[in-house]
Amino acid sequence: MTPEQYEQVKAVFQSALDRNPETRADFLAAACNGDDLLLREAQSLLEFHERAENFIEKSAFTIGARQLLKQEAEPAFVGRRIGQYELTAKLGNGGMGTVYLAARADDQFQKLVAIKIVKRELDTDETRRRFRHERQILASLDHPNIARLLDGGTTSDDLPYLVMEYVEGHAFTQYCNDLKLPTTERLNLFRKVCAAVHYAHQRLVIHRDIKPSNILVTVHGSPKLLDFGIAKLLDPQLPDSLHTATEVRLMTPEYASPEQVRGEEITTATDVYLLGVLLYELLTGHRPYRVTSGRPDEMARAICEQDPERPSTAVSRIEEPTNHKDATRVTPETVSHERGDDPANLRKKLSGDLDNIVLKAMQKEPSRRYASVEEFSEDVRRHLAGLPVIARPDTLSYRTVKFVRRHRVGVAAGVVVGIALIAGLIATVWQGRVAARERDVARMEREKAVRVNSFLQEMLSSADPSKKGVNVKAADLLADAARRADIDLVEQPEVQAAVRRTIGNTFGGLNLFNQGEPLIRQSLATHRQLYGNDHRETATTMFDLARLLRAKGEFDEAETTLRQVLEIKSRLAPAGDVETAATLIELSALLFQRGRGEESELVARQALVVSRRVVGANLYGATALNLLGLVQEYRGNLSGAEQLLRESVEAFKQVNPPHVTEALVLMNLATNLTSQSKYDEADKLFQRAVERSNLLFGPNHPNGGIVLTHYGRMYYLKHDYVKAEQLLRHAITVQQKTWPVGHPETAQTLATLGIVLARGGKSEEGERYLRDALKI
Repeated sequence: MTPEQYEQVKAVFQSALDRNPETRADFLAAACNGDDLLLREAQSLLEFHERAENFIEKSAFTIGARQLLKQEAEPAFVGRRIGQYELTAKLGNGGMGTVYLAARADDQFQKLVAIKIVKRELDTDETRRRFRHERQILASLDHPNIARLLDGGTTSDDLPYLVMEYVEGHAFTQYCNDLKLPTTERLNLFRKVCAAVHYAHQRLVIHRDIKPSNILVTVHGSPKLLDFGIAKLLDPQLPDSLHTATEVRLMTPEYASPEQVRGEEITTATDVYLLGVLLYELLTGHRPYRVTSGRPDEMARAICEQDPERPSTAVSRIEEPTNHKDATRVTPETVSHERGDDPANLRKKLSGDLDNIVLKAMQKEPSRRYASVEEFSEDVRRHLAGLPVIARPDTLSYRTVKFVRRHRVGVAAGVVVGIALIAGLIATVWQGRVAARERDVARMEREKAVRVNSFLQEMLSSADPSKKGVNVKAADLLADAARRADIDLVEQPEVQAAVRRTIGNTFGGLNLFNQGEPLIRQSLATHRQLYGNDHRETATTMFDLARLLRAKGEFDEAETTLRQVLEIKSRLAPAGDVETAATLIELSALLFQRGRGEESELVARQALVVSRRVVGANLYGATALNLLGLVQEYRGNLSGAEQLLRESVEAFKQVNPPHVTEALVLMNLATNLTSQSKYDEADKLFQRAVERSNLLFGPNHPNGGIVLTHYGRMYYLKHDYVKAEQLLRHAITVQQKTWPVGHPETAQTLATLGIVLARGGKSEEGERYLRDALKI
């Protein structure tokens, strides 16, 4: 092509990019007007553009390296040993290196780490210099919210590597959205990130690549700042080899500051800007700038010239999916749902202080931003405390509003004194009506409770041996009570529903699921008829039904019902309450039983957040820690699981009265220690678990059967097949008394006993148990 033809092709290509993909073909045909060469070249450029990676989400340094350096096959590191660690899985790619999960391999102790190894194709003097630079930075940082450097060196084939703390968690915004954290909790979590960045600044380190994927939040809700690979050192006393090269612009474009885009000096104000972008996305669900094509030039112009919308306005934006494969449609409803709020209320929370705080941090000129990350974080704290913030003009009206909000009681008292003669009568009448309504509701609830108690007392009195003989069975007593409720309470449907639910739950507690289920279903039908679906009584009965179905082994309907309960609770108590925590725990346990560990972990983390926020939910917080420990063990992280399970055991000591789950928590810790061959401590914990279960619930309880199964497995692993067989046969005896034939939980006991018998020389009998397990 001639230079003139090339310019013409480029112009047609750029114009085609700005059009909808569905109309590009027609546009090209018209624009080329029969010029086959022009049409062919423009189509070729478009095809290449559509096949290319979405490089806007990657480091510019990585893109340049991939284009300029020769690509070579990545060495197969998984399975290799580096130092004291064996690489077990690939975690991801960074700009300079590949990160692997590794486990301690010298049998001294168990520990998981992340090992970053320079890519073979990027093994240049410049890369090695940058790798040493990252190691120098990490070695100088010791902060609870920064991933720590543990070791470093070179592989046997001379590739540099770093050994870092392995952080098991989720990206920052994903964590907040998955748990539907409200605005206040997001701000508190953001301040922890600010503390980590401020700590780095105090040690003359600028991160300059702050984005959600570089901040992981652990199961304990602690953020960890990662990847200082393109950080900059400010210490003038360090040798030149440890300072960042200024001729290469290192950044992630969508999270870059104006000075990074323009290639200007990088200062701590750069990290202030990046934190502002992070907070913008955290609060609104959107990135600050509207970019349609994703081209670097358009992104650069937006960052340097476009003013971002105020966050309170951005939450109302509807964002259609782009060409990104992971993009989804974002609406005000999805954004507010992820924050446990409604759209109007969320806009109100963001308008004012938060609008100004975010936009001050994102000023184009570094001098107009916050003077430091600490000042930025302090302004967020002042907002949370209801104090005036630096980002707002210090006007009399603004300070007055803040004063009133902080001292509502005192101000209200003064106002009441001033207008008492006018408002006294109105207030008295209004309060009288409210009190009357509350009194009526309380009286109705009290009368219902009295009627329920009266009925139950009559039911218990019918157990008098003089009336029924000496052998009155609990099941017969409950059946009689259910029949009487059908007749005696027909004109009191709310009392009848409460009694049926109580009796149904009692049947369930006796593992008589088929007798209890119809009663709870009848109660649910009545509650829906009396109160509708969005009512606490209805949600409670649905929860009881789901719990019985899970105990019965009918997991599909149990899961569907629990998710419906959570939908109702999200409308009744958006911030969560004790019942929400209980439902999340039940769902998490069910998902774990079904082998869906990742989903179980997510729900358990939600339960942990809610339980720590709600008074009286300590049982569910303790149980959430237990479930999180089980998930970690399921993934092979035995040491991490042990820590969580020990925390759960300690938390259960604070639960009063003792709960049925306590025996299982002791068992789970014992099972974990068994997997680590710590048999002596495991044996003691199993004994405690059996004693606790027998003390609280007697020798024939489902939990006792589960504990005995795992106890027997420990002796199997110790090759004591006689003791293992004894415990497992005992477990099966308990399970046969408490669970229906074919219950899912019995499969593990049958399978373990089958293996034990086979190993102990009783192969034919062992085979029968294994076949029974396989049927289940």
